[in-house]
Amino acid sequence: YRAHLGEADIRAMAAYGFNCVRLPLNARVFLPEEPGCAWREDSFQMLDQVIDWCEKYGLYAMLDMHTVPGGQSGLPCDDGLDAMPRFYLEEESQERTIRLWEKLAERYRDRWIVGGYDLLNEPLAPAVHFHLMPALKDFYDRLIARIRRIDQRHLLTIEGAAAATNVEIFDHDYDPVGHNWCIHTHFYGLLPEERSLYRYLDKSLEWNVPIWMGEGGGNQVDVAALTEVFRKYSIGYCLWCWKVATFPDGRLRRDPVQYRLPGDWKRILACLNEGAPRPSYAECQAIFEELLENMRFENCILSPAQHAYLMQGPGAARRGI
Repeated sequence: YRAHLGEADIRAMAAYGFNCVRLPLNARVFLPEEPGCAWREDSFQMLDQVIDWCEKYGLYAMLDMHTVPGGQSGLPCDDGLDAMPRFYLEEESQERTIRLWEKLAERYRDRWIVGGYDLLNEPLAPAVHFHLMPALKDFYDRLIARIRRIDQRHLLTIEGAAAATNVEIFDHDYDPVGHNWCIHTHFYGLLPEERSLYRYLDKSLEWNVPIWMGEGGGNQVDVAALTEVFRKYSIGYCLWCWKVATFPDGRLRRDPVQYRLPGDWKRILACLNEGAPRPSYAECQAIFEELLENMRFENCILSPAQHAYLMQGPGAARRGI
Protein backbone atom coordinates (compact mmCIF):
# COMPACT_ATOMS: atom_id res chain seq x y z
CA TYR A 1 0.00 0.00 0.00
CA ARG A 2 2.75 2.49 0.80
CA ALA A 3 3.55 3.08 -2.88
CA HIS A 4 0.44 1.76 -4.61
CA LEU A 5 -2.06 3.49 -2.33
CA GLY A 6 -0.99 6.63 -0.52
CA GLU A 7 -2.72 9.65 0.91
CA ALA A 8 -2.60 11.36 -2.48
CA ASP A 9 -4.66 8.50 -3.97
CA ILE A 10 -7.34 8.71 -1.28
CA ARG A 11 -7.46 12.50 -1.59
CA ALA A 12 -7.85 12.22 -5.38
CA MET A 13 -10.69 9.69 -5.08
CA ALA A 14 -12.59 12.08 -2.85
CA ALA A 15 -11.89 14.99 -5.19
CA TYR A 16 -13.31 13.04 -8.13
CA GLY A 17 -16.49 12.47 -6.10
CA PHE A 18 -16.20 8.83 -5.08
CA ASN A 19 -17.41 7.90 -1.62
CA CYS A 20 -15.87 4.49 -0.91
CA VAL A 21 -12.83 2.38 -1.67
CA ARG A 22 -12.56 -1.41 -1.53
CA LEU A 23 -9.27 -2.39 0.11
CA PRO A 24 -8.03 -5.85 -0.99
CA LEU A 25 -6.27 -7.74 1.81
CA ASN A 26 -3.89 -10.69 1.47
CA ALA A 27 -4.27 -12.92 4.52
CA ARG A 28 -0.63 -13.95 4.65
CA VAL A 29 0.46 -10.30 4.92
CA PHE A 30 -1.33 -10.10 8.28
CA LEU A 31 -0.97 -13.72 9.38
CA PRO A 32 2.12 -15.41 7.86
CA GLU A 33 1.73 -19.09 7.04
CA GLU A 34 3.84 -20.50 9.85
CA PRO A 35 3.07 -22.36 13.09
CA GLY A 36 0.77 -20.54 15.46
CA CYS A 37 -0.74 -17.10 15.00
CA ALA A 38 2.15 -14.66 14.63
CA TRP A 39 0.33 -11.43 13.77
CA ARG A 40 2.30 -8.95 11.67
CA GLU A 41 1.57 -5.69 13.45
CA ASP A 42 3.29 -3.60 10.80
CA SER A 43 0.65 -4.68 8.28
CA PHE A 44 -2.19 -3.76 10.64
CA GLN A 45 -0.59 -0.36 11.21
CA MET A 46 -0.36 0.17 7.45
CA LEU A 47 -4.08 -0.60 7.14
CA ASP A 48 -4.77 1.73 10.08
CA GLN A 49 -3.04 4.53 8.16
CA VAL A 50 -5.13 3.98 5.02
CA ILE A 51 -8.34 3.90 7.08
CA ASP A 52 -7.29 7.13 8.79
CA TRP A 53 -6.86 8.76 5.36
CA CYS A 54 -10.30 7.47 4.38
CA GLU A 55 -11.78 9.13 7.45
CA LYS A 56 -9.89 12.35 6.75
CA TYR A 57 -11.28 12.60 3.22
CA GLY A 58 -14.70 11.02 3.81
CA LEU A 59 -14.41 7.71 1.92
CA TYR A 60 -15.88 4.55 3.39
CA ALA A 61 -13.27 1.76 3.59
CA MET A 62 -14.58 -1.69 2.60
CA LEU A 63 -12.27 -4.43 3.90
CA ASP A 64 -11.98 -7.08 1.19
CA MET A 65 -10.45 -10.48 2.07
CA HIS A 66 -9.01 -10.97 -1.38
CA THR A 67 -6.82 -14.01 -0.71
CA VAL A 68 -6.89 -16.63 2.06
CA PRO A 69 -4.70 -19.60 3.03
CA GLY A 70 -5.11 -22.44 0.55
CA GLY A 71 -6.84 -20.30 -2.07
CA GLN A 72 -10.61 -19.78 -2.25
CA SER A 73 -11.21 -19.14 -5.97
CA GLY A 74 -9.46 -21.84 -7.97
CA LEU A 75 -7.72 -19.13 -10.00
CA PRO A 76 -4.12 -17.83 -9.83
CA CYS A 77 -5.35 -14.51 -8.43
CA ASP A 78 -6.30 -16.08 -5.07
CA ASP A 79 -2.63 -16.58 -4.11
CA GLY A 80 -3.10 -20.34 -3.69
CA LEU A 81 -0.40 -22.85 -4.47
CA ASP A 82 -1.75 -24.44 -7.64
CA ALA A 83 -5.00 -22.75 -8.73
CA MET A 84 -6.99 -25.32 -6.73
CA PRO A 85 -9.38 -24.09 -4.00
CA ARG A 86 -7.78 -26.12 -1.22
CA PHE A 87 -9.16 -23.69 1.36
CA TYR A 88 -12.44 -25.63 1.53
CA LEU A 89 -10.61 -28.91 2.21
CA GLU A 90 -8.33 -27.60 4.95
CA GLU A 91 -9.78 -26.98 8.40
CA GLU A 92 -6.62 -25.18 9.45
CA SER A 93 -6.84 -22.72 6.55
CA GLN A 94 -10.46 -21.95 7.36
CA GLU A 95 -9.74 -21.48 11.06
CA ARG A 96 -6.82 -19.15 10.32
CA THR A 97 -9.07 -17.06 8.10
CA ILE A 98 -11.73 -16.89 10.82
CA ARG A 99 -9.09 -15.88 13.36
CA LEU A 100 -7.93 -13.09 11.06
CA TRP A 101 -11.48 -11.79 10.63
CA GLU A 102 -11.91 -11.87 14.41
CA LYS A 103 -8.75 -9.82 14.74
CA LEU A 104 -10.00 -7.30 12.17
CA ALA A 105 -13.41 -7.11 13.85
CA GLU A 106 -11.79 -6.45 17.24
CA ARG A 107 -9.63 -3.73 15.75
CA TYR A 108 -12.25 -1.92 13.65
CA ARG A 109 -15.62 -2.60 15.29
CA ASP A 110 -15.79 1.00 16.51
CA ARG A 111 -14.51 2.66 13.31
CA TRP A 112 -17.52 4.23 11.58
CA ILE A 113 -15.51 4.90 8.41
CA VAL A 114 -15.14 1.15 7.86
CA GLY A 115 -18.18 0.59 5.69
CA GLY A 116 -18.24 -3.19 5.89
CA TYR A 117 -16.48 -6.52 5.73
CA ASP A 118 -16.20 -8.28 2.35
CA LEU A 119 -15.78 -11.80 3.70
CA LEU A 120 -14.32 -13.72 0.74
CA ASN A 121 -13.42 -12.51 -2.74
CA GLU A 122 -14.73 -14.46 -5.77
CA PRO A 123 -15.05 -17.92 -4.21
CA LEU A 124 -15.17 -21.00 -6.43
CA ALA A 125 -14.77 -19.13 -9.69
CA PRO A 126 -14.63 -22.02 -12.25
CA ALA A 127 -17.76 -24.18 -12.48
CA VAL A 128 -15.64 -27.33 -12.07
CA HIS A 129 -15.44 -26.49 -8.34
CA PHE A 130 -19.15 -25.87 -7.74
CA HIS A 131 -19.44 -29.19 -5.86
CA LEU A 132 -17.73 -27.34 -2.99
CA MET A 133 -20.58 -24.84 -2.57
CA PRO A 134 -21.91 -26.61 0.55
CA ALA A 135 -18.49 -26.09 2.15
CA LEU A 136 -18.59 -22.41 1.16
CA LYS A 137 -22.01 -21.95 2.78
CA ASP A 138 -20.88 -23.75 5.91
CA PHE A 139 -17.80 -21.54 6.14
CA TYR A 140 -19.87 -18.35 5.84
CA ASP A 141 -22.19 -19.54 8.63
CA ARG A 142 -19.28 -20.35 10.94
CA LEU A 143 -17.41 -17.14 10.12
CA ILE A 144 -20.39 -14.82 10.56
CA ALA A 145 -21.31 -16.36 13.91
CA ARG A 146 -17.75 -15.75 15.14
CA ILE A 147 -17.63 -12.17 13.81
CA ARG A 148 -20.99 -11.31 15.39
CA ARG A 149 -19.71 -12.29 18.84
CA ILE A 150 -17.32 -9.35 18.50
CA ASP A 151 -18.92 -6.86 16.12
CA GLN A 152 -22.69 -6.49 15.69
CA ARG A 153 -22.47 -3.21 13.79
CA HIS A 154 -20.72 -3.63 10.48
CA LEU A 155 -22.29 -4.67 7.19
CA LEU A 156 -21.19 -8.09 5.88
CA THR A 157 -20.94 -8.48 2.10
CA ILE A 158 -21.30 -12.05 0.86
CA GLU A 159 -20.16 -13.28 -2.55
CA GLY A 160 -21.45 -16.38 -4.30
CA ALA A 161 -19.62 -18.79 -6.60
CA ALA A 162 -18.61 -18.16 -10.23
CA ALA A 163 -16.55 -15.10 -9.29
CA ALA A 164 -19.46 -13.63 -7.31
CA THR A 165 -22.07 -14.04 -10.06
CA ASN A 166 -23.83 -17.27 -9.02
CA VAL A 167 -26.66 -16.81 -6.49
CA GLU A 168 -27.31 -20.44 -5.49
CA ILE A 169 -25.82 -20.06 -2.01
CA PHE A 170 -28.36 -17.38 -1.07
CA ASP A 171 -30.91 -19.80 0.35
CA HIS A 172 -31.08 -18.59 3.97
CA ASP A 173 -30.49 -15.56 6.17
CA TYR A 174 -26.74 -15.53 6.81
CA ASP A 175 -27.02 -13.03 9.65
CA PRO A 176 -30.17 -14.03 11.55
CA VAL A 177 -29.37 -11.92 14.62
CA GLY A 178 -28.42 -8.59 13.05
CA HIS A 179 -29.71 -9.11 9.50
CA ASN A 180 -27.03 -6.69 8.31
CA TRP A 181 -25.64 -8.23 5.15
CA CYS A 182 -25.87 -7.79 1.40
CA ILE A 183 -25.58 -9.85 -1.77
CA HIS A 184 -22.24 -8.91 -3.27
CA THR A 185 -21.73 -9.55 -6.98
CA HIS A 186 -19.29 -8.49 -9.72
CA PHE A 187 -20.17 -7.09 -13.12
CA TYR A 188 -17.63 -7.92 -15.80
CA GLY A 189 -19.25 -8.45 -19.18
CA LEU A 190 -22.74 -7.88 -17.80
CA LEU A 191 -25.12 -6.73 -20.52
CA PRO A 192 -26.22 -3.12 -19.88
CA GLU A 193 -29.88 -4.13 -19.47
CA GLU A 194 -32.24 -4.49 -16.54
CA ARG A 195 -32.78 -8.18 -17.24
CA SER A 196 -29.10 -8.78 -16.42
CA LEU A 197 -29.97 -8.02 -12.80
CA TYR A 198 -33.12 -10.13 -12.41
CA ARG A 199 -31.43 -13.05 -10.63
CA TYR A 200 -29.88 -10.69 -8.08
CA LEU A 201 -33.06 -8.66 -7.62
CA ASP A 202 -35.07 -11.84 -7.01
CA LYS A 203 -32.71 -12.92 -4.23
CA SER A 204 -32.64 -9.41 -2.82
CA LEU A 205 -36.41 -9.43 -2.47
CA GLU A 206 -36.48 -12.98 -1.12
CA TRP A 207 -34.14 -12.19 1.78
CA ASN A 208 -34.85 -8.46 2.11
CA VAL A 209 -31.19 -7.48 1.71
CA PRO A 210 -29.51 -4.95 -0.60
CA ILE A 211 -27.26 -5.68 -3.57
CA TRP A 212 -23.74 -4.35 -3.95
CA MET A 213 -21.89 -4.53 -7.24
CA GLY A 214 -18.53 -4.58 -5.52
CA GLU A 215 -16.25 -4.96 -8.52
CA GLY A 216 -16.42 -4.54 -12.27
CA GLY A 217 -15.41 -2.67 -15.37
CA GLY A 218 -15.09 -3.00 -19.12
CA ASN A 219 -16.39 -1.05 -22.08
CA GLN A 220 -16.91 2.53 -20.96
CA VAL A 221 -20.30 3.02 -22.61
CA ASP A 222 -21.62 -0.29 -21.23
CA VAL A 223 -20.43 0.62 -17.74
CA ALA A 224 -22.11 4.02 -18.00
CA ALA A 225 -25.39 2.37 -19.05
CA LEU A 226 -25.13 -0.19 -16.26
CA THR A 227 -24.61 2.44 -13.61
CA GLU A 228 -27.87 4.05 -14.70
CA VAL A 229 -29.64 0.74 -14.03
CA PHE A 230 -27.85 0.36 -10.70
CA ARG A 231 -29.04 3.79 -9.61
CA LYS A 232 -32.62 2.98 -10.61
CA TYR A 233 -32.65 0.00 -8.22
CA SER A 234 -30.53 1.66 -5.48
CA ILE A 235 -27.63 -0.72 -6.09
CA GLY A 236 -24.26 0.55 -4.94
CA TYR A 237 -21.20 -0.19 -7.04
CA CYS A 238 -17.42 -0.15 -6.98
CA LEU A 239 -15.13 -0.11 -10.01
CA TRP A 240 -12.05 -2.33 -10.29
CA CYS A 241 -9.70 -0.83 -10.17
CA TRP A 242 -8.34 2.58 -9.23
CA LYS A 243 -4.77 2.06 -10.42
CA VAL A 244 -3.22 -0.33 -12.96
CA ALA A 245 -0.08 -0.69 -15.06
CA THR A 246 -0.14 0.45 -18.67
CA PHE A 247 0.14 -2.20 -21.34
CA PRO A 248 3.72 -3.53 -21.70
CA ASP A 249 4.12 -1.54 -24.92
CA GLY A 250 3.12 1.68 -23.14
CA ARG A 251 -0.43 1.97 -24.45
CA LEU A 252 -2.97 3.24 -21.94
CA ARG A 253 -5.84 1.21 -20.53
CA ARG A 254 -9.30 2.52 -19.57
CA ASP A 255 -8.62 2.79 -15.84
CA PRO A 256 -8.59 6.15 -14.01
CA VAL A 257 -4.95 6.03 -12.83
CA GLN A 258 -2.10 4.20 -14.56
CA TYR A 259 1.61 3.74 -13.95
CA ARG A 260 4.39 3.02 -16.42
CA LEU A 261 6.25 -0.27 -16.35
CA PRO A 262 10.03 -0.12 -15.88
CA GLY A 263 12.21 0.00 -18.95
CA ASP A 264 13.62 -3.47 -18.19
CA TRP A 265 10.25 -5.02 -17.36
CA LYS A 266 10.50 -6.96 -20.61
CA ARG A 267 13.36 -8.93 -19.04
CA ILE A 268 11.07 -10.04 -16.21
CA LEU A 269 8.40 -11.10 -18.72
CA ALA A 270 10.93 -12.94 -20.87
CA CYS A 271 12.20 -14.84 -17.82
CA LEU A 272 8.70 -15.83 -16.68
CA ASN A 273 7.09 -16.50 -20.05
CA GLU A 274 9.88 -17.55 -22.38
CA GLY A 275 12.46 -19.22 -20.17
CA ALA A 276 15.00 -16.45 -20.74
CA PRO A 277 17.86 -15.99 -18.24
CA ARG A 278 16.81 -14.53 -14.93
CA PRO A 279 18.19 -11.05 -14.17
CA SER A 280 20.56 -10.89 -11.23
CA TYR A 281 19.27 -10.17 -7.73
CA ALA A 282 20.55 -6.60 -7.92
CA GLU A 283 18.97 -6.10 -11.36
CA CYS A 284 15.62 -7.49 -10.18
CA GLN A 285 15.72 -5.25 -7.13
CA ALA A 286 16.37 -2.20 -9.30
CA ILE A 287 13.53 -3.11 -11.66
CA PHE A 288 11.00 -3.55 -8.86
CA GLU A 289 12.15 -0.43 -7.04
CA GLU A 290 11.52 1.50 -10.26
CA LEU A 291 8.08 -0.14 -10.47
CA LEU A 292 7.23 0.96 -6.92
CA GLU A 293 8.38 4.49 -7.65
CA ASN A 294 6.25 4.59 -10.80
CA MET A 295 3.22 3.53 -8.75
CA ARG A 296 3.24 6.65 -6.60
CA PHE A 297 0.26 8.84 -7.47
CA GLU A 298 2.41 11.85 -8.35
CA ASN A 299 4.20 9.75 -11.00
CA CYS A 300 1.07 8.24 -12.55
CA ILE A 301 -0.83 9.02 -15.73
CA LEU A 302 -4.37 10.28 -15.07
CA SER A 303 -7.34 9.61 -17.34
CA PRO A 304 -9.93 12.25 -16.38
CA ALA A 305 -12.21 11.34 -19.30
CA GLN A 306 -12.82 7.96 -17.69
CA HIS A 307 -14.62 9.64 -14.80
CA ALA A 308 -17.27 11.09 -17.10
CA TYR A 309 -18.42 7.53 -17.77
CA LEU A 310 -18.13 6.30 -14.20
CA MET A 311 -19.74 9.34 -12.58
CA GLN A 312 -22.50 10.03 -15.10
CA GLY A 313 -21.04 13.43 -15.95
CA PRO A 314 -21.33 16.69 -13.99
CA GLY A 315 -23.55 16.58 -10.95
CA ALA A 316 -23.76 12.79 -10.80
CA ALA A 317 -24.45 11.04 -7.52
CA ARG A 318 -21.32 9.96 -5.69
CA ARG A 319 -20.29 6.36 -6.24
CA GLY A 320 -17.49 4.05 -5.15
CA ILE A 321 -14.30 3.07 -6.89
